[in-house]
Amino acid sequence: MVLTFMDAIVAWSRAIDKSNFTDFEVLLEEDFEWYSTNSQRSTSRSDTMRFVRETELRIGNFKTLHNGDGVICGTHEVYEPGKDDTVVMCVAKLSEDGSRLKDWTITRANYYTNQDSPTAHKGLGFFL
Repeated sequence: MVLTFMDAIVAWSRAIDKSNFTDFEVLLEEDFEWYSTNSQRSTSRSDTMRFVRETELRIGNFKTLHNGDGVICGTHEVYEPGKDDTVVMCVAKLSEDGSRLKDWTITRANYYTNQDSPTAHKGLGFFL
């Protein structure tokens, strides 16, 4: 079965919610790496699993942008106690057979309200 963004992010969310670590853990290749373009930091598979087990943040509002050609891509919001909500864009490379994650790269951005806009809508400061 070829992995989709929704499959991966739902498994990630269940692991963060502490309801099911197994589904997420089996999706990760042994040499899996998580990478943040914001901090320029990379995290190994074991450190990613440790983070998932210890974090208090939650994720939701998942949107798929692309599935296919060995890559999945999408966005999700992050809800962290005591902090403003943020949005994350994720791009992940899949294993050769498409069933597991080789790496996961994110860019995280704050929401902002553009007061100069006639509609004063919620926007994405970092992505613009």
